Formats: sequence, structure tokens, C-alpha cells
Amino acid sequence: IARRFGFSRSRFAALFHRQVGQPPRQYLEAQRLAQARQLLAYTRQTLAEIADRVGFSSPFYLSLRFKKHYGHSPRTFRQQRQR
Repeated sequence: IARRFGFSRSRFAALFHRQVGQPPRQYLEAQRLAQARQLLAYTRQTLAEIADRVGFSSPFYLSLRFKKHYGHSPRTFRQQRQR
């Protein structure tokens, strides 16, 4: 993206952070986790399918990042939604 608009990576990251309030990678991960959360809530897809769909390298890594971001595992989230 930076190259497309004629910025260095660091300049783009600084401008992005100033506008959005977080670095590009952090923002992208938050968006992916939000999408994964929606899929967990409203589909019966497996964690592996969701990880692949939202761009995580493995279901294990998605689970780690999900727990760190939301404070509970994807399994716990899904179980609580089903009650």
C-alpha cells in the first residue's frame, strides 16, 4: 500500500497510526479477529476453516491471538454464544 501511494513503509505506518490510532499490523489483526469472532458466532465452521478464511497461519495461532485480544478462547466464546 505504501509503495502504491509513494510513501516509504515507515512513513505510511506513521501516517496510518496517526489517523487510525494503531499501527497497520495491529489494526489488520484486530479486523481479522473481529471477522473470526463473527464466523464463530454465526457459522458452524471449524476453527481451522475460520483461521484459513481470515488469514491466520493456523488454528492454534488464531486461538492464541483470539484469547489475548478477547480474554477467552474461541471455544469458550462459541460455547457461551450457544447458551
